[in-house]
Amino acid sequence: MVNSCRLFDNRVRSFVGDKNINLCCGKDIRQGFVNIDKNPPADVIVDVDSQALPFEDNSFDCIICKFGIEHLRNPDRAIFEVSRVLKEGGHFIALTSYLPNFWFLLNKLVPFRLSRLLYKPETERFRAYYRLNTRKAVFRTCKKVGINCSEIKLIRSRRGVL
Repeated sequence: MVNSCRLFDNRVRSFVGDKNINLCCGKDIRQGFVNIDKNPPADVIVDVDSQALPFEDNSFDCIICKFGIEHLRNPDRAIFEVSRVLKEGGHFIALTSYLPNFWFLLNKLVPFRLSRLLYKPETERFRAYYRLNTRKAVFRTCKKVGINCSEIKLIRSRRGVL
């Protein structure tokens, strides 16, 4: 079985530039990146669902998002902000669960409050909306905000990943 996280990290290494963003980072704090999330311990606290990224236009070489897109209520707004701060020729690399899969179905069938009880107390559980988790949704949003979507790769793994 393919390790999607390892493939993602290898892909990221090949596109990292001088200025990089780790969007919706959670606790995945990366050296050489401005780590952004709506909760600490991120370097910059921003809710990309409702707030602009506090950076100038065309200022970053690479923006990554590892298992964060599915938690956005308004992914079109977040992707617009990505396109605004990404330099021309820059790269946006995202790893997310692909629909349909077991986790999506579980999330849809089990109410969020109940699902929190199913996990160990120390395990963080954030609501997932799955609004940008199909090829069609990705292409639609990229076209809407003016991003040239050059590659969407479906990686078969235990979690079914886009």
